[in-house]
Amino acid sequence: MYDSRSNPPDHLLGLQRAIDNEPLLFYYREYLRLLDQGLRTAALRQLDSFLETLSPLEPKAKRSLVSLLVRSCEEKQGYMQRPYPLFEKFIKPVLETWREELPDDPEPLRLSYGINDLARSLILDPSCMYARRKLIGRALEWLDYATHELPYGYLGNIVIDLALVELIRKEARLLPDIESIIKNIELVDRLSSKMNAYFESIKNNLADSE
Repeated sequence: MYDSRSNPPDHLLGLQRAIDNEPLLFYYREYLRLLDQGLRTAALRQLDSFLETLSPLEPKAKRSLVSLLVRSCEEKQGYMQRPYPLFEKFIKPVLETWREELPDDPEPLRLSYGINDLARSLILDPSCMYARRKLIGRALEWLDYATHELPYGYLGNIVIDLALVELIRKEARLLPDIESIIKNIELVDRLSSKMNAYFESIKNNLADSE
């Protein structure tokens, strides 16, 4: 059984093994195989067959498949890994129902791309390295975007985002390997320096105008 909470060095191997050994994912594997061969029309027929097999499944089975599919799509980049029909007809509704019915289950929050969802998932289960790495990555992506037009303008809320900097530092220190800790803290420190310089310039401009 693939441990969805962890992120050990061999987690990709464990994830791929779980995908390969799950009988319910037969049509999805066929979809990917045909897609790799450039047979898009045939691949989409397999996707239709896959969606038909999913509808009668029990909620627990649907949730298990969604966990595997979301993680697989995150690791293997490309929009065809998670085609629009699969997301709209299966993944999205399962996640929505899951969150409504089990609000204290951290797993659907881990599968989100929202920073607030990922942060809440870690409150519910602080041991999950998968969620921690994902939260740090998403938060750094946001800060990189928000700062990319500095010094001419900031694309976020500077006060809220400075608090996000502290959250990244806190979570980065909890990573299991020193290399990842150093790398992520160096990244956030670099972004933080740009943000603080901009924040100081705003305060100085306000002081000069009074």
